[in-house]
Amino acid sequence: MSSGKSSPTRPMYFVGPYDIIEVLGNDVPPGKSFGMFHYFSSIVVTDPKAGETAIGVQFSGYGSRATALVKDRVYFTVGRIVKSTKEGGYQCFFESNLSLYIGGTAQYRKTDPVHPDVDLGSELLGKVFVFGFGTIIKTERVASVGLNNTSQTDLHVTMRHYDYHNAKKSSTEFFTVYIVPGNPVLGNTFGFFTVDIEALMIGNITGFNEALGSWEVQVYLFSLSNGKSSFKAPRTPSSSGKTTQLRPGLRMIGGISATTPTAVSKVPSAEMTTPSSSAGRPFSPNIVPTPTPSTSRLSPGADDVSEGEIRERGSRPGGDEDENRFVNTYKNGKRYPTSSSNTTPSASSGSVSLSDAQKRAKTCL
Repeated sequence: MSSGKSSPTRPMYFVGPYDIIEVLGNDVPPGKSFGMFHYFSSIVVTDPKAGETAIGVQFSGYGSRATALVKDRVYFTVGRIVKSTKEGGYQCFFESNLSLYIGGTAQYRKTDPVHPDVDLGSELLGKVFVFGFGTIIKTERVASVGLNNTSQTDLHVTMRHYDYHNAKKSSTEFFTVYIVPGNPVLGNTFGFFTVDIEALMIGNITGFNEALGSWEVQVYLFSLSNGKSSFKAPRTPSSSGKTTQLRPGLRMIGGISATTPTAVSKVPSAEMTTPSSSAGRPFSPNIVPTPTPSTSRLSPGADDVSEGEIRERGSRPGGDEDENRFVNTYKNGKRYPTSSSNTTPSASSGSVSLSDAQKRAKTCL
């Protein structure tokens, strides 16, 4: 791929609550207020063997010191999930402007009314929803148990995602297993899911497959494309995890830990590149917050006018002298051509125009 073009992304967006377990620092320059802030959080899922498990994730977002997140608080927010390590560690990039504080961590722990010291689990289990857009690389029918312990066959759809990693300044790929339930609503849709087509899957994260290093998502809504994708299937990564006592049932996956992120390579990959430095920085470093190419664009030039746009006075070369003016072409009931496009009507000619207009209106009546 040429260095002047960037590859289209196939992202995995998330919407949901995140518990801030640790504050890991920030990348704010000295004397500035805005920058990237880093935290450690988790996504609570169900493990087939261990039961409720919180999968640790790095949690980062661009914002200001005034809006920085606080430890032991829960925030409802929106962002992207990307893979950080080959072993299956993930990082979530959230949007500060779309984040809402919804309570302390203790509010989302279920306890026994009689024995308050007994922890019954997290209210955040299965509450992170995703909008996954990617390429289907595999489908598999799997026997499962539905509502009321009834037997059913689900369809496991493995999709490949491809996105930009803000911290590593390079592209990253990973895949997710989307589970289409074999219930009366979606059980007859299995035939639509074929390999090499692109799809949008909407559902909540319910599990994590450590053998594949991938999330498992229970699907509720979906949309499929007609054409096939040119993306190739990714390699199957390995993964391992360990438990920790930062939160009950918290597990570190793929090298993710509650420590400040280390420096990474600044060289962008060949598959997804950023503008070269030779072209010059499009934004001044004194702008706070500094815009990014993904969220901002330069204003159009003086001659670039969109369809339907009205120019402001003096916006064209020549200023006011080149603007078209409304000139009275009717005098004494007769029409006369305008003498020049640069003619500016005087106050007296304006009054005559109004008088003539009133006379013509009475004549028509």
